[in-house]
Amino acid sequence: MVSINPFAFHLDAHVPDHTIVRIMDHADVDVHSSTLNTVDIQRLAMLKDAGKRRDLERSLIAVKQELADLTGKSASQVDVTHDSKGAPALSSSPGMHISISRTAGWSAVAVSRQNALGIDIEHMRPVDWTSMQNMVCTSEETAFLSRLGADALPAFYRLWTAKEAVMKAVGEGFRMGARSLSLPNAFLTGAEPHALISTGHGVFSVSCTHHDHLMVSLATATD
Repeated sequence: MVSINPFAFHLDAHVPDHTIVRIMDHADVDVHSSTLNTVDIQRLAMLKDAGKRRDLERSLIAVKQELADLTGKSASQVDVTHDSKGAPALSSSPGMHISISRTAGWSAVAVSRQNALGIDIEHMRPVDWTSMQNMVCTSEETAFLSRLGADALPAFYRLWTAKEAVMKAVGEGFRMGARSLSLPNAFLTGAEPHALISTGHGVFSVSCTHHDHLMVSLATATD
């Protein structure tokens, strides 16, 4: 399994020293070495599509293996739980903040012992972003994206991943409301890969980068 730090070669990224980020190509994960628990197996059983079920199984195993490496435990000792809002916690490593994201063929984890954090990855593919603008964009962001032409799609993925990362860091997910967050134009174009985002839950440092066809955003609490 390939595991990399997507921010390693981006000098403009603002990733705290105590924060570790990894993205993993889980396509070749050995499912026969599975250490999944009953909850994981039940989650897999709910998926009717065999391809999606296989992809999620590989992702669940990959995340456990990576968290085992990062925490110095065996994969069988890693226990990922979720609260009532779906936010993950690592009961096998109390005090460790974690965030997990998945997209087709890839998984991501971020961990920190100091700050709440959120990570989001998305496979960049052609989509009609205008069909989703009312759910995630402020009116100002919609107007700005509409002027970008061919550059609107990567800008939309920066917006989507950054906002989802912040909402994960807060612990609310999309319940928080993506339109309650506003991102600078320079961040959306990629001219500035870092921004400070103020929310009703505090200020979050957000960095965005890409790896091949993946857009990756990390949000960390600043207080």
